[in-house]
Amino acid sequence: MTIRPDVKPFAPPCGQSNESGRVRVAFISHTSILGGAERVLIELVEGLQARGVDCLVCVPAAGPLVQALQRIGVRHEIVKYSWWSNPVHRIRRNCNNVLAIFKLARLFKRERIDLVYSNSSMVPSGAFAAKLCGLPHIWHVHEFGKEDHGLVFDIGEKLGMQLIGALSAKVICVSQAVEAKFAKYIPKSKLTTVYATVSLSGRGAPRPDPRFPVAVRCVLTGVIRPSKGQREAIEAIDLLVKEGLDIGLTLVGSGPMEEEMRELIASKHLEERIEMVGYVDNPFPFVESADIVLMCSRCEAFARPPLEGMMLGKPIVGSRSGGTVEAVRDHFNGLLYTSGDVRDLAEKIKQLAENLEYARALGENGREWANHKFTAENFIGGVLEIIDNAVQKKV
Repeated sequence: MTIRPDVKPFAPPCGQSNESGRVRVAFISHTSILGGAERVLIELVEGLQARGVDCLVCVPAAGPLVQALQRIGVRHEIVKYSWWSNPVHRIRRNCNNVLAIFKLARLFKRERIDLVYSNSSMVPSGAFAAKLCGLPHIWHVHEFGKEDHGLVFDIGEKLGMQLIGALSAKVICVSQAVEAKFAKYIPKSKLTTVYATVSLSGRGAPRPDPRFPVAVRCVLTGVIRPSKGQREAIEAIDLLVKEGLDIGLTLVGSGPMEEEMRELIASKHLEERIEMVGYVDNPFPFVESADIVLMCSRCEAFARPPLEGMMLGKPIVGSRSGGTVEAVRDHFNGLLYTSGDVRDLAEKIKQLAENLEYARALGENGREWANHKFTAENFIGGVLEIIDNAVQKKV
């Protein structure tokens, strides 16, 4: 890796020593929670530091992400920036981002940063600050925007994507589906797809016994909002229970529709079939105790739950949309259903619930495939090569 001779090391995090001359990267996180993109960021910076890169993560506020960074010995800075794709408080947000650009620029100069890495298309401040400092910038796009989160850039989709391309040495996409969308407005030479990995090192102890026993248990993890498909999953379980299947569902996560989902479960008298455990730092114990992992997002860029399930040898039932079809191969490591079609979802779950031997075979296929395709070496190594190339061009 090319090294700037005038670069001094970061102050050692958590009492560890740092070698001089290591490339320094400032990462920009769009939130301080521990959602999918943030968990990918955690595994990325941990892997990069182990390979000799000094990492500094900027966050918009204190939160679980900060605590996770502290646990792995990665430094952080709190800088109050905002999204540029939100329908409310547009003037206030843009003013906040202008201030954040200058704050980040001062931070980058003070820390003698070599490259800036924005971990979401939702936050522009890091890219503009990098431009102000003359630093190379990489954008890691984890979302479609409008399709999966209902968000559109303040300046419009076309101009927003063009600006992402113009402000970046490289735009990393989480799936080929996302890359195909951005290729409409960004030169293909600047685009690449790098699949994330999932580390099982922090899987933790087994979960406590569920409140009620069932013969077959499904699990769905993620923020509880319309695009994630919790309603579809509940309605599918309702159909299967009415058919006489001894089946249950665990919903892991919290969000704006949490109370609405509780009311739906109560209205269908499924309190002894569907449990809502809320937000948890570590979803692995709940995935490991399930028989089937559901991925019901209407259009997911590329989500962690299928990878988590595959790594643990679980069959996946996922919607035939977005980046999900790149992770779930129909009748190989899971089954695909038509997004929005509750009866199709119920039928796919039923196929696995009534043939657990087949379900286990799909799960084993998924484990082997994930261990071959979605590896830390492919992910960390791929990103490291992109960082190296961007720094070399700058030098």
